[in-house]
Amino acid sequence: MIVLARKIPKLQVCLLGLFVLAAVNHYILDWPITLGFDPNDEKCLPGVHLTLLVKSAHPQPKDGDYVFWRPQGALKDIKQAFIMKRVAGAEGDHLLIKNGLVMINGHKIADGLPLIDPSKVAPSAFDRDEVIPAGKLFMIADHPQSYDSRYWGYLDVSAVVGLSHILF
Repeated sequence: MIVLARKIPKLQVCLLGLFVLAAVNHYILDWPITLGFDPNDEKCLPGVHLTLLVKSAHPQPKDGDYVFWRPQGALKDIKQAFIMKRVAGAEGDHLLIKNGLVMINGHKIADGLPLIDPSKVAPSAFDRDEVIPAGKLFMIADHPQSYDSRYWGYLDVSAVVGLSHILF
């Protein structure tokens, strides 16, 4: 009997191994470091494929950091174990949202509110001009269709499980 074997590229084997390790960690173990990936077809962070999630008892996130937390509040129905987004603003930063334009400390962060139906909710309902309060973070993602702080407000720093480090 002749068996034909198909060569599997080493990268695919490595990725499969990483996936299995991440699944075992997620469903069986609770390691302080794990791998994260977005299983959705439409990714809120399209340039991010695999991240290292490092849990921390008291993370101190700052602007530009990627953080992750367990779904809660307006995001409680999300099926994944964690949500990851980028910190666009932290305590003491000036937030201005006017007609869908989001600015933090004078820098444009996002433009538009594509997830609202203007016939049901006026974009001005989301307008803000305030300093981000103590213990709060303004979260954003790179995809314009991301459901982020533009819609649901601030994330409590205490909800942050840890920092994410992008691998590729």
